[in-house]
Amino acid sequence: MQNRPIKGRGFYRLKGFCEAVKELHEQGCSVKEIAEKLCMSEKNVQAYLPYFRGNADGYGLKVNEAAQRCLAYRKRIERKMERSVHKGEEMKDMVKVERNMEPILIHSVLNQKDLNFQEQKDLMEYAQVGIEGQVMRDFLVPSDMTLYALHYALQAAYGWTNSHLHSFRLPEEKMRFYEYRIENWQDACGVLFRSPYMDEEGCFWMDDYKKGSFRNWLRSKYTGPYIHYNRWEDEKLCQKEARQAVQDWKKLEKERSSERDEKMPLWIEWSTSYEQNPYELLERLSIQELIDMDVRYLDYAYDYGDSWHLSISILPAVTVKDSLKARVMEEYRPVCVRRAGIRMIDDVGGMTGYVRFIRSLHMDEEIQKRMEEKQIDKDEAADELSDELDPYTDRESSLGWASIFDWKEGLQSIGNMF
Repeated sequence: MQNRPIKGRGFYRLKGFCEAVKELHEQGCSVKEIAEKLCMSEKNVQAYLPYFRGNADGYGLKVNEAAQRCLAYRKRIERKMERSVHKGEEMKDMVKVERNMEPILIHSVLNQKDLNFQEQKDLMEYAQVGIEGQVMRDFLVPSDMTLYALHYALQAAYGWTNSHLHSFRLPEEKMRFYEYRIENWQDACGVLFRSPYMDEEGCFWMDDYKKGSFRNWLRSKYTGPYIHYNRWEDEKLCQKEARQAVQDWKKLEKERSSERDEKMPLWIEWSTSYEQNPYELLERLSIQELIDMDVRYLDYAYDYGDSWHLSISILPAVTVKDSLKARVMEEYRPVCVRRAGIRMIDDVGGMTGYVRFIRSLHMDEEIQKRMEEKQIDKDEAADELSDELDPYTDRESSLGWASIFDWKEGLQSIGNMF
């Protein structure tokens, strides 16, 4: 992958890829035009575009190019490179870390900061989040589980379908050590961080879903033994590319030496000049390796269009029953301990779209409440809600659309989550 600095000193560089892509898209720019303005590939532009529901034959799903590409990537089994990194007969090419394992508690909470008071109230009323008001999952994992496998466990835990891009990063406060001194980042590249030159092959290094039960396929991904090998995450290769990246940084620093009053720090300009963010964590790392490096908190991002974000805490399992701890080690896969909130769903429009969706499942109740609050008749209340919940209209049609993703209403069973 080539380093592609963003053109110009103004708007696009300051906004960053995600916001800039969204804003240009809203202005009516095509994928090609956005790619030219931001010096990105069209493929990466598509990854940042939002996903839309639309009306086809009265009710249905409108899938843009990006969604089609993300859904299709599972089927791209034949790689140009010889793949030496999947289970089964090629196990001899795997690198497994032998260590004394123990159960570790993963506490994950969905970011809901974009919701207003009323949306948060609706979430509490209809999504079974309890008095805490948070969508969360607590589950035990073996300490040798990799971040790569943890991604699939999170997909299963929250009900997503692995149809979009994702990444693990450090929380903001932990990142300051690396963001403000490029040498700190260089030393950690290949040890903690991925190389910014990693391409799509490296990101989806074992995504080999073909057909059959998607749930069973997910289970095979988060069930041990866990693979600790990804040729694109090789420490020597990452270190070599990190040295090149530092040269890019020093060149940028020299070019901008007279522009210290710019609003955006140089490290942000540098990091956004790569299609692959240089602060994404290596997914070959195990939970135990993160603990050994004193990394106890993570941020997980999924679907850069809908912008799902999880805050993850890595905790000792001291408060968990011994029977559950024994089970996770015996079955060599996650065991759910506690959960709040019904399943999420892909391509719904993020948290705000999700709230509109679940409100539409309770349309009759919503109409009744609106009639009582505003002293209006049923038709007026229905019209108002139709505008607010667009494109979700009623329970039957919303459930029909959600069935595309095999979505089911209600809390997932703790015993059957994994």
